[in-house]
Amino acid sequence: MINKKVLFAAGAGVGGLASAILAHITGILESAFSSWVFTGALDAALIGASLVYVQNYYQSNSWDNTNKIFDGASKGLGIGAAGGLLAFLSMNMLSDEMGRLIGWSISGAAAGYVASLRIPNLKAQVALIAGAVGGAIGLVVMNLGLSYTMGVIVTGAVIGLMVATSEEVFRKASINVTLKPVGTGVSLAKAHSFNLTLGADPILIGFTDDMDIKLTSSGIAMQKQIGSISVEGNDVFFNSEIDNSKVKIAKDRGFSIENCEVSLQGIS
Repeated sequence: MINKKVLFAAGAGVGGLASAILAHITGILESAFSSWVFTGALDAALIGASLVYVQNYYQSNSWDNTNKIFDGASKGLGIGAAGGLLAFLSMNMLSDEMGRLIGWSISGAAAGYVASLRIPNLKAQVALIAGAVGGAIGLVVMNLGLSYTMGVIVTGAVIGLMVATSEEVFRKASINVTLKPVGTGVSLAKAHSFNLTLGADPILIGFTDDMDIKLTSSGIAMQKQIGSISVEGNDVFFNSEIDNSKVKIAKDRGFSIENCEVSLQGIS
């Protein structure tokens, strides 16, 4: 199973790098206003979109899955720009350091929120706080003497790490999912395993990229979604969209559907 903390730290760090490169290329660092408003927007959009992208990869084992990336980037732009503007205004009313802390924290919070749009059952408030803490830590690291580019990379990596860690810390139950390759004869393809948090929102299962668990059919898939996994009290159920049946998933035995195996973790 892929180490999600490493994946998220690396992915968000790359998003930070992309943001820093664009900031230098476009020259927005040359004025105080644009260096806060526009870089705040870029940081939140690209770090947040990178988290969505690596979450897609984590769930599907495919770098071609761009589900919710552009929606997340657009929301990150708006929130990040607002945070940058607030930081710019705060620096005129408060100390420079307090303004910087506000700006970096809001950009981080925006990136965390964008990630919550894709990560199943990651509560928005948890993601906001995790991202804000990551942004604040990134600022502290940059103040140690790193360049702007390295500072944004570190900030992105810390935000990614904080978001992935908070998902694990604040959940009560999860499922391990294994997707097996489909085909006949000898194949070098390997099974892909990942973990999803259970909570208020059902885990959607089907054959398209916007499903939480994307299946591969041995024949022609006739339906987009074939079912979901939901929590009811202390029980977890698979709810079929095909025949409206409901199957309880027990912790001591696995559940299979198409090329997918599910095992329950951490619920009484």
